[in-house]
Amino acid sequence: MRYYYNCHLKAAYMQKYFAMEFSGIDFQKNISPIKWANKLMVADKIYIHPNSLYLLEPYYYDLVQISNNIYTEINSSLTMSEILKTKKKIKIIYRRNHSFMWPEYEE
Repeated sequence: MRYYYNCHLKAAYMQKYFAMEFSGIDFQKNISPIKWANKLMVADKIYIHPNSLYLLEPYYYDLVQISNNIYTEINSSLTMSEILKTKKKIKIIYRRNHSFMWPEYEE
């Protein structure tokens, strides 16, 4: 499964707030996300580098979407173990006081 963003602004946001890396793109520190977004505009799909896939795993205190209308905060080992046990595909929507832009994926 390959994860990607089809919106250059989402990719630049994730790079800024979560240090996400992307395949074939060398981000430099201290450059504004808008400048990076302009560089990313030429790509239809911006693929997440394998080194950054760990960011898509749930962490304690993430706000996650489990299904269409069910949201929960992972605030205990019980919640975490339930999520990992069920192997449900969750979407992280909020982490460390920042929105989390969930990527698209292709199999």
